[in-house]
Amino acid sequence: MLNKPGDGFWRGRIIVILLLCFVAGIMLAAYAKPTLLLYGIAVGAALVLTLPFFMLRRLRPMLFVPLALALGAFFCAGQQEALDAWSFGDGHQIIVCGKVRAISIDEDGWRATLKVSSADGQQLRSADIYLYGEGPAPAPGNSVEARGTVFSPEPYANTNAFDYRLYLRQEGIAGAVSAVHTGRVTIL
Repeated sequence: MLNKPGDGFWRGRIIVILLLCFVAGIMLAAYAKPTLLLYGIAVGAALVLTLPFFMLRRLRPMLFVPLALALGAFFCAGQQEALDAWSFGDGHQIIVCGKVRAISIDEDGWRATLKVSSADGQQLRSADIYLYGEGPAPAPGNSVEARGTVFSPEPYANTNAFDYRLYLRQEGIAGAVSAVHTGRVTIL
């Protein structure tokens, strides 16, 4: 027989509640878009409110709900800030340095997932980018300097068509640089 919602319904289901609150925090940060600092303050406040109960050993699982909500928002806001840090427009000539995380090779060239450390000589805390090149491919873990052109996927023109830009953001890819034809990639 199924339990009816009531006093004992949520007993033993606290992990589900906390995960739902974490997901709700992610959704809050994805749509509200305040700064990472604000969410960091919210996490600190939730910790300060929970800590006295933890020290007195009077824990109630529901005390962790605000903490789970704040942590979800904090992690999502951090990812959003990293994606927004890449502000280079389509066609911009750039020199980017970073470490290769992964690489895929085909007959036309290669595509590396690059953890960016600097762009145009400025330190940059950006999400990963795709670096396209030809010739000898760097290995994962190699540090590279690439001179190339920033490009963005075309926005989709048809209603309900696949949105490649949105897909890249969801995958944590902030942008793309092509060193094919006019660029150069140097393994450091």
